[in-house]
Amino acid sequence: MNIQTVLFEQIIGLLNGNFSDFPLSTEQDPEADTISAHMLKVNALSEYLDGGGVYSLPIQLLGKSTDTIVMADELLSICKFLQNMTSYPNIGDDGSIIKCYLKDTPAFADKETYGEGVQSAVVEILYYTKGDSQND
Repeated sequence: MNIQTVLFEQIIGLLNGNFSDFPLSTEQDPEADTISAHMLKVNALSEYLDGGGVYSLPIQLLGKSTDTIVMADELLSICKFLQNMTSYPNIGDDGSIIKCYLKDTPAFADKETYGEGVQSAVVEILYYTKGDSQND
């Protein structure tokens, strides 16, 4: 499993353990009163000759609810929780999380047929990967 997938799964596990007002899933189209999380395009911020580097993994959170204010508040709580963390989950021997940032605050994204509003927020996970130690 690649480091991005491990990182994503660790963040989802962390959120599932700390937020229960709305179930969190990785489904593409969340049901009413749920939040879904999706990995977006990884960005290389710095790459090193040994193959390591610093990267950012944006994670989009989509929340669907008839009460868009409550959903926006929940999404912001999740973003602030990640942003204020001082200790991060272990993503293995090949890298480490550096910091979590709030990239896009919760905002209206869409309205469903049955009246549910969809709110979207994006957190950015900054992490590094170790290079090939055989080049030492």
